[in-house]
Amino acid sequence: MKKILLMISIFAVSAFASININTASAEELASIKGIGEKKAKAIIKYRKTHGKFKNINELAKVKGIGDDIVYNVKNDIKDASITNDKDSAKKKKASKKAKDAKKKATKKVESKKDKLEKKAKNEKKEASKKVKSKKKKISKESKKAKDSTKKEVKEAKKKASKKATSKKDKLEKKAKKTKKSAKKSAKDKKKKKKKTKKSKK
Repeated sequence: MKKILLMISIFAVSAFASININTASAEELASIKGIGEKKAKAIIKYRKTHGKFKNINELAKVKGIGDDIVYNVKNDIKDASITNDKDSAKKKKASKKAKDAKKKATKKVESKKDKLEKKAKNEKKEASKKVKSKKKKISKESKKAKDSTKKEVKEAKKKASKKATSKKDKLEKKAKKTKKSAKKSAKDKKKKKKKTKKSKK
C-alpha cells in the first residue's frame, strides 16, 4: 500500500514538475528522475547541515550528486529561491529595463520641469516688462499733467499780473487826471478871486 501511495505521489509530482529543494520532503525529492531515495536523503542531510541551497548548481556539492545529475534535474526544479544562469540573465535584463525606464522617466520629468521653469521665467519677465512699461507711462502722464498744471498756473499768474498792471495804470491815469483837474480848478478859482478883488477897487 505504501509503495502504491509513493508511486502516486511520484507521478503527481512529476506531472506538475515543481519541486522546491529547500522545502521538499525526501519522498518529493526522490520523485525527481535521477535522484532516488538515497540521494534525496543526502540532500535533506546537506540542507540540515549547510542551510538552504542558494542556487541549483550547489546540488553538485551533495555526496553522490555530480554535475551531470544537476544538469538533468534543472528542468524539474523550479523555485524563486533557486536561480539558474538563465533566470539570472532574465532578472538582469528586467532590472536593466526597469533602470532604463526609470532613467527615461526621470529625464522626461526633468525636461518638463526645465520647460515649466523656463516658461515661468519668461512669463515673469514679460509681466515685469509690462509693469515697467505701465509705470513709465503713468510717470510720463503724471509729468505731463504736472507740466500742464504748472503752465496753467503760470498763464493765470501772468494774466492776473497783466490785469493788475492795467488796473494800476488806469487808476494812476485817473488820479493824474483828477489831480490836473483839481489843479486847474484851483487856479481858475484863484484867478476869479483876484479878478473880483480888482473889480471892487
